[in-house]
Amino acid sequence: MSYLTEEEARKQVCPLMTYCVNEIDVSQWGKTPIMVNQNCQASACKMAWRWNYNSPPPGAMKGYCGIAGRPT
Repeated sequence: MSYLTEEEARKQVCPLMTYCVNEIDVSQWGKTPIMVNQNCQASACKMAWRWNYNSPPPGAMKGYCGIAGRPT
């Protein structure tokens, strides 16, 4: 894992943003669920996004998913 820009992060699948739908893309009881993943929300994430304040220029700020741990 490495530090990512927001644009790079938004292309990653978030393990926390998973929900179940049925074959017509609607959540319903009694139907076989299909697991659906959504992409990372980057700085809009209320749970895990952390900024790396040691990043180079302000326009190139990078961060990481705090759930996955700090990059080495």
